[in-house]
Amino acid sequence: MTCEVAVLNKHAVVIAADSAVTYSNGSPEKRYSKGGNKIFQLSNHHAVSVMIYDSGSMLGVHWELVIKAFREYLGAEAFETVEGYAREFLEYVRTNLVFSRTKSVTRHFCRQSGRDLCSFCWRRPRRILI
Repeated sequence: MTCEVAVLNKHAVVIAADSAVTYSNGSPEKRYSKGGNKIFQLSNHHAVSVMIYDSGSMLGVHWELVIKAFREYLGAEAFETVEGYAREFLEYVRTNLVFSRTKSVTRHFCRQSGRDLCSFCWRRPRRILI
């Protein structure tokens, strides 16, 4: 079970997550570790991060690698809202060759790993200033 906390006010957002992770490697025996990263910096140039929970990978690719590749792709580009970063990240995952083999990949992404973020970005747009 993952514990993630976000505290926000009109000036800033602070995020935190535990470091416990569970590994199964396809076997019924599960292994536990306390050294997992669940918060990743989305941009090298701006204070925007992403927290992951549930599965640490999608279609066999670890989220950490996807986020690092996106960070390199993003470069110094900036968006005025967190929603802008979220939309760009989701579009990157949707169109990246590793993930875009079939339409079912996009459905899998929204259903399994980003359901809250997908509904946030595509159904209830809000302006959140950075």
